[in-house]
Parts: sequence; structure tokens; C-alpha cells
Amino acid sequence: MKANHFNQNRILSERSRIGPAVEDPNALYRLTGQVLLERAQNFLKFDPRSILDLNAGRGSFSRKLCEQYPKARIISVDPAETELKIARQKKSFFKKQSFLSAVLNDIPLADNSIDFIFGHGALDGLNDPQSVLEEIQRILKPGGVFLFSCLGPDTLKELRQALNHIGEQPFLAAFTDLHDWGDRVYAAKFKDPILDAEYFEFYYSDLPQLLQGIRKQSPIYTLNEMHKGLWTPRQWQALIKAYEDYRQKEGLMASVEMVYGIAWGTETLSSSQKGMETTIPLTQIRRKKDI
Repeated sequence: MKANHFNQNRILSERSRIGPAVEDPNALYRLTGQVLLERAQNFLKFDPRSILDLNAGRGSFSRKLCEQYPKARIISVDPAETELKIARQKKSFFKKQSFLSAVLNDIPLADNSIDFIFGHGALDGLNDPQSVLEEIQRILKPGGVFLFSCLGPDTLKELRQALNHIGEQPFLAAFTDLHDWGDRVYAAKFKDPILDAEYFEFYYSDLPQLLQGIRKQSPIYTLNEMHKGLWTPRQWQALIKAYEDYRQKEGLMASVEMVYGIAWGTETLSSSQKGMETTIPLTQIRRKKDI
């Protein structure tokens, strides 16, 4: 797996750049988040009393979770305080919703305290996703549900191929495939993870519109900004020509792969328990009877 090095400050800055009146500028985020909510209804076999919405942003899905699970206490956590401020303003007075500004690998909640963790897009743009998964497992109750979505490696494959064709180094993030996510989830001690992928196609009239659309969809797509002024006219014309191979009747195609996953929580040792020896008296050790 290629390691990404995301500029976390830029990601937060891009998220906060959009005016507060805008609910969710990302059409893909709205669409796939609704898919995740529907999956929650199918997989949750209990009525959760506590729900954590990871990377809640402006709280659109926190509010949907409030509607879907009216008896639950919803905690919206996000590292961007400016986003949570907007979410607070949109909160209904009668909803049991609270807000927590925290980085996702250090969430100030007790061990084994949350029934259901909703992580729509929360694992994207992380430099250390394993530590975040371990933190989620620590917070989740045994038997609790962790439901998540993240971008897969076929995202923007046409642009990667066009850049490779003209001999330019792709400036795009290398997203993790579902098999590697499965390994990571297992390593974090979750139980019975299930993962699958869904594919989407977006169309644009020309390359500048496509690149602008990429940035609008999500700042995590690119590791570095791509500015036309840093490229020679010959490079730009070569890229435009190479990308024409992916033009359909609807326009220039840009693919997005969305990985969905669900896993269940297991017992978590507290920090005081880790590394401690367990002593069992000899009188409690019994020989298994022959069958």
C-alpha cells in the first residue's frame, strides 16, 4: 500500500471555506450517506441508545440519525470546531444531540460506551487510520456496530491513467482497497467485518470543469494542489488530449469507488488492564472430561 501524507490543515481549511448556509456541497457525500443510513436499518438488530457520528461536519447526518433513532443520544464529533458551530446552530431544541471537538484517534469518551458508530467518510484523508480504528474499537460496546464508508482505489482512475500516459506523476491520493481495509479492521480487533464496494460515474464538459469538480467534491482527492500556472501549455494540451479517451456522450467521465464496511465491537481492555497478568488459582483449573 502506498502511504499518503495528507495536509490535515488544508483539509480542514477547505471544509470550512464553504459558506455556513450550504448544507452539504458534496453530492456524492449525500448520496452515499443515505445508502449508509439504509444499511444501518438492515444491520442493526437492536435499538441503539448511544450513537457517535464521526467527522459529523455540519451535522446533516447527525440530524438524520436523530430522526431514525429518536430514543438515542447522538454525539457529533469533528476536529473542525467551525463546522460544529454551524451544526449547533442547526440543531433542533428537542433532539438529544451533543457536540464534541476532537481528533478521531483521541476521542474523550469512556471505553465500551457507544452502541453504534456511524463513520461516513470518516476514514478518508487520515495519515494514521489504524490508530483511529483502534480508538473506535475502544469506544464501541461489545456487540456494538461500526458502520463506515470510504473512497476506494478506483476513484478517479481515468485521471490517473491520463497522467501516467503523458509521463506525469499523479498528484492524487492512493486510496485503500476493501481487502486492506478488512485487514486493518481485523487488526483493530473488530469482529466479523463485512465489506463491499459501489461505483459511481460523474460527467464534465471539459478538463478544467472536471478538476474544479474534484476539488468541490472533496479536498482529500489530491495530495497537492494542481495549478494550471505550474504546467506548461504543452503539458496541459497533452493531458487534455489523453483524457479525451474517456469522453462519453454525457461528457468526460470521472469514476468514484465507494467502499462500505460494517463490523462489531469486542471487549476492550482499559489502559490500566493492558499488560497485567491474570492469576487463576489451581483449585479453579479442572481437567476436561473425556467425551
